[in-house]
Amino acid sequence: MRLIDAARARLRLLFARRAAESRMNEEIRFHVEMEAGRIAREQGLAPDEARRRALVAFGGVERYKEELREGRGLAWLGGMRLDLKLGLRMMAKSPGLTLVGVVGMAVAIAIGAVTFGIIHNFIGVTLPLDDGDRLVAIQNVDARRNVEGDGTHLHDLAVWRGALGAVEALGAYRTVARNVISRDARPDPMRVVEMTASGFRIARVQPLLGRYFDDAEERPGAPPVVVIGYDVWQHRFAGEPDVVGRTIQLGATAHTIVGVMPRGFAFPVNNRVWTPLRLDPAAFTPGDAPPVQVFGRLAPGASLDDAQAQLTTIGKRLAADHPESHEHVRPRVLPYASAFFDSPELTWALYVVQAMVSMILVVIGTNVATLVYARTASRMGEIAVRTALGASRRRIVAQLFMEALVLSAAAAAVGL
Repeated sequence: MRLIDAARARLRLLFARRAAESRMNEEIRFHVEMEAGRIAREQGLAPDEARRRALVAFGGVERYKEELREGRGLAWLGGMRLDLKLGLRMMAKSPGLTLVGVVGMAVAIAIGAVTFGIIHNFIGVTLPLDDGDRLVAIQNVDARRNVEGDGTHLHDLAVWRGALGAVEALGAYRTVARNVISRDARPDPMRVVEMTASGFRIARVQPLLGRYFDDAEERPGAPPVVVIGYDVWQHRFAGEPDVVGRTIQLGATAHTIVGVMPRGFAFPVNNRVWTPLRLDPAAFTPGDAPPVQVFGRLAPGASLDDAQAQLTTIGKRLAADHPESHEHVRPRVLPYASAFFDSPELTWALYVVQAMVSMILVVIGTNVATLVYARTASRMGEIAVRTALGASRRRIVAQLFMEALVLSAAAAAVGL
């Protein structure tokens, strides 16, 4: 209870600082006048001389005031405003140091913020989708070269769909270049993604208009359909609400638009036009099928380790059944976004860049600190006067720290 009562008293003193200062000045004045009266009576001196001697006997009034303020606790917050004003005044008084310090640190902060932000996005990227961290990619790795396999996914996809219980809604996609023919008959090249319908299901994003295609429309011979993104809808169809059911020509084939996805949707990789993936594994021999990328979502309660354990077992069985194509193939499952940056060389390169940028920050920070120290050394006379007037070492250090903090804050605002 004593601690709580003391904290309450200190908070009252903090927010009633003017009243506390007034009481403190009145009490000190009372003691000085009492001592001056005693000296005048005993020594027969004039009031002015008696007051002067009373002040000399009393000692440094400002020092006692400083000690009383520190005894309140939290009183240092009250002095921050004064230190802040002094810091701003010192910045205006030394424009050269202010300009060099702010510009130097601002450039360093800008470089660091951008670089570290990019590195974080590469290393810790997560898809901006519902439970995006549970989306996974499945790859075949050639153990002889430790690189991704060459197009064996299409044949393995059917096996994985039937045996990989830890991953649901397995699907695949590939990106192709197509000329999109506008209504003015002007062809524009565009990256079109051929994707299984499961890609929309695992993304858990509903169309803005219409629907997305289903599994039946992936079969060869089904009517050609397409789902377009928000930007394509706006730029090529002026956002017309009756766009569903109209046609758009991709290459030599006219496709019926069945849906429009909302703004920002770009799964699997920054795509804006989606058509069904119509590749029949039976039409290709293992190893000769066009390369595709496989994705899925971890089943409820399943972890990445569970999926990898199941996939390893399936991979061993495929290697035993098809040694000519799978003897050196090792399937692996990893977070979907990591599949694009899962390279030891890239990781090390990012760490090297991070270390280099950190060294730049250290060099710039050291140079600015040297300038601040040089300015502080030139103010020894000012510091000596303040010490003689009763300022404590802690108070002077706090003021110098606040001046550096003001300079850093200005640089951070400009840099960010």
